[in-house]
Amino acid sequence: MGTEGGFDPGLGPASARWGAAARAVTVAAGEVLVAHGAPSGTLYYVVEGSFRATRPTRAGAIELGQIGPGSWLGEVGLIDQGPATATVVALAPSRLLALDHAGLERLLTDDPELACAILRRVTRTLAARLRRTSAGVLEAMDDQEVRLAPASGPGWVTRAMNWLGGGGES
Repeated sequence: MGTEGGFDPGLGPASARWGAAARAVTVAAGEVLVAHGAPSGTLYYVVEGSFRATRPTRAGAIELGQIGPGSWLGEVGLIDQGPATATVVALAPSRLLALDHAGLERLLTDDPELACAILRRVTRTLAARLRRTSAGVLEAMDDQEVRLAPASGPGWVTRAMNWLGGGGES
């Protein structure tokens, strides 16, 4: 599947080759695609269907967002192969295309144009999510009237992590 399959993953001229490089995945409504804390390393492109991403907290699960057709998920795992940072559950029967880290490594040799297009897309997606998350943290700090230390104190990320209970280095 590529752009001729009725969708465009936004990979520029390499879009038509994406479907051949990825494996098709079908998920039933209610099925967990990714479990928080489980090993990850696969990038998914949602062709059809929808998902809800949540993350457990001490107070219960919080919704990180809903993911629909044309969206990517699993970017962090593709890059670092660490544990999944969220649980992703299908809200409807869904079709995806998946590429694991080993597949990306093969593409770097076999189709570097496609591999670079995927990495550019992943980078843009991660940057957009980082911007939204940073804005959300700062807004929450403002709502809670968290006082920022003077510039000579710890950096804002450390203060935010401490405020959120995640520790951080000074």
